[in-house]
Parts: sequence; structure tokens; C-alpha cells
Amino acid sequence: MEALFHEFSHAGHYAKVGNSFWKPYIMHIYQNGGYGNGGQVESGLVALSESWAEDLSMQCLRYFYGSNVYTDEMLDANTNANYSWIPWGLYYDLFDEGESESWDAIEDVSFEDMYGLFSPETDSPEILKNNLKNHLQADTETAKNVDALFEYYGF
Repeated sequence: MEALFHEFSHAGHYAKVGNSFWKPYIMHIYQNGGYGNGGQVESGLVALSESWAEDLSMQCLRYFYGSNVYTDEMLDANTNANYSWIPWGLYYDLFDEGESESWDAIEDVSFEDMYGLFSPETDSPEILKNNLKNHLQADTETAKNVDALFEYYGF
């Protein structure tokens, strides 16, 4: 079920950004035999699209199954910033209520808001971060909070 939600999330992302994003992304996958190591030119495409699909699939699982050991463990694994160079958990931290995590003072960014941050030109976490600041009309404190969240995930 997670794989189904993951791939469906990719389809939704493709519907928003189109071929100009996805063609270089697919070529990157083929040329690197997978995601690569995070240091290639097109790595930002992978970081954004895979983290979107993974985070959204986790949300769908929790909606579908409710909170249980499986979904909670999967969510915990995805919000570990050291898991990989793909910032899994980033979108969850935008969506959640901020809780008590020192890196996560941003909360209640809606699914529509997050989806609206994408465009064909949004091809790296850095651009996504700037889009988010613009969307939130970030004052100095909010901008610092956005920077802290992205820094936690390595951006």
C-alpha cells in the first residue's frame, strides 16, 4: 500500500511540474543507476520528488490505517534527518503542529500550500525554501524558522 501511495504521489507531482522537471529527473535516474549520491547536478530533482512522494505516502498510510506501530515506525524513520540526503520528513514537519522539536517551529502549512510551492522551476530544496518564505510572507523570525527546518534536513 505504501508503494501505491508513493507512486501516486509522484503522479500528482508530475501533474504539477510536468515534463520540464521530470525528463531530466528520469534521465538522472537512468544515468546513475538510481538516485546517485546527492552530489550530481540533478540531485535536487531527486531530493524534492522522492521526499514529496515518501512524505505524502506516509500521510496517506496514516489516513488509511490510522496511527499504529507500522505507520508510526515508518514516520519515525522518515523524519530522521540523517536517513539520507533526500529530506524525508520535511513536508511532514511543515504539515504537523511543530510539537517540541527545536528544528520545527513551522506548522500548519496545508497540503494545498505545499503543493502550490512546486513549479517546473522548483528544482532544488533551496528553491523550495525560498518559495515557502515567499508564500508565508516571512518576517525575520519566520524566515529564521524556515531556515532552521531546512538546515536540519541538510539544506
